[in-house]
Amino acid sequence: MKAPGTLFGVPSNADPITYDLWDSRVSYGCRCDPWYHGADCSLRSCKVGVDPMYLSAGSPTYATFVVHAWIATGNYAPEVANAPIANYLLPAVTSKPGLSVVCQFQGNPGKLRAPEIAAYSFKGVVDPANKGAAVYTVEAGTDDEWFTKDSGLTVSSIVPDSTTHITTVTFTGSDVSIASIVPASTTVTMLFKLGPHVVLGTFVSTAASNGPTTVATTTLTLVFPLMHTVGKVVVFMPQGTFTLATVGATLTAVPVGQDYLLFAASSGLQPGNTIFFENQFYTVQEVFDNSAASPPVNPTIFTVRLDRPFSGNSLNGGATTLNLVYKVVLPTGLVDKTQLYNYVSPCSGRGLCGADTGVCTCFKGYTNDNCDTQNILAL
Repeated sequence: MKAPGTLFGVPSNADPITYDLWDSRVSYGCRCDPWYHGADCSLRSCKVGVDPMYLSAGSPTYATFVVHAWIATGNYAPEVANAPIANYLLPAVTSKPGLSVVCQFQGNPGKLRAPEIAAYSFKGVVDPANKGAAVYTVEAGTDDEWFTKDSGLTVSSIVPDSTTHITTVTFTGSDVSIASIVPASTTVTMLFKLGPHVVLGTFVSTAASNGPTTVATTTLTLVFPLMHTVGKVVVFMPQGTFTLATVGATLTAVPVGQDYLLFAASSGLQPGNTIFFENQFYTVQEVFDNSAASPPVNPTIFTVRLDRPFSGNSLNGGATTLNLVYKVVLPTGLVDKTQLYNYVSPCSGRGLCGADTGVCTCFKGYTNDNCDTQNILAL
């Protein structure tokens, strides 16, 4: 297949890659059909899966996205008879009647492309200009686990505060691992993983005497609210330490679907930087100083463009709850991948992929078409 001017680079690169030399329109390359790979697309791909040994301790993050559809004016008749139209309101994107559907690829782990809307319709709405739809990624699926160190703490309770929208998490168990980072009677703000959710919180560890022994009490107050069901999971942290720096507050709340942030002063961010807000990671694509425009446009406003639209906060799916943004510098072990755990791979990492057939040959003790199931009888 001819692919004029196509240049494949590092997928995680923040900047777009273009090729505009003399042969940009005469280059050729293969774009393989699904389930095939290789320079000439002659190799068959095997089914991927989650390493079953990882599931014994970790919580995989599956791709989660939300589909929004709405009408611009008027109203429409619900497909279900006598269904109240209030059930179809969509406050996260627009105040107009519509529908939101949250989907998760539980059977397809790892990095996946967000689905595209092939067709949609509203009963009684004929004019295509009177309706709209969008798909936003809420959580991107991951192939590698960053948080691999057991903190020794298990969640015992989660208390949401409806007034301040701050969630407090208390723990049980020994805090041997965490004690070296958060000594008693200290407060540290860190990134942790609660189940499949990465959160930013203020970790407080206090020690109180109880007769001849000292009892440690550990609590975590989240910076950004998290309204999800989290059981009595073990809290994991990275082998290294994330370096966090407060970029500052954005000028206004970020609505769902907006792919840029506005600051009153230079944020110091550069293309390729990783930032964290509303319990989600984003990559900076572009930083624009409006005062440098000709003529200047809002010279006191700086624009930071993101790699994807904001998909909604983790409280109610709406605009940002706090306008705080944090710059994240990854530990060295994550950058060079020496401290990553690859838990999504062909044959679940528990078998060999036959590139001629696309069939997995599982190791002893593992079975299924992608080797993701342990079975003592499997030879």
